[in-house]
Amino acid sequence: MGIIITCLIGLLVGCLASWFMKKGFPWYINILIGIGGSWLGSWLAGLLGLSADGIVGFIFSVVGASIIIWIISKLR
Repeated sequence: MGIIITCLIGLLVGCLASWFMKKGFPWYINILIGIGGSWLGSWLAGLLGLSADGIVGFIFSVVGASIIIWIISKLR
């Protein structure tokens, strides 16, 4: 059940970041971007001394996913 929740949250985070960055990706790429963004966002929150729980974690996940999308767009 945990992997399903992870994928759904990753999809939500990836879709939000794609929408903010005005980039379109297929749903399965959004899942990967969202999961990677969650990892990057929790790492960034840790650097700032913040706990990556709840809404703060969600916001940092979207920021992390947006950074990943920005990097992808620069590599294209």
